[in-house]
Amino acid sequence: MARTKATFTQGDISRALKAARSAGFEVGAIELRPDGVMQIKRATSDASSSAPSAFEIWKAKRDAREA
Repeated sequence: MARTKATFTQGDISRALKAARSAGFEVGAIELRPDGVMQIKRATSDASSSAPSAFEIWKAKRDAREA
């Protein structure tokens, strides 16, 4: 199976993190999707919010079917 060209580079991720931090955004996680979407999630101090919500579970299942 041939490798595909990356939709983003390490530099793209570094710039996005730097911009988020300079805007006062406390980064908790980064989600990188095969379609090129990069989502930066806020860090939470509440341990109970780390469990996925019902919506997040549904969305993950739906996204997995589309890929």
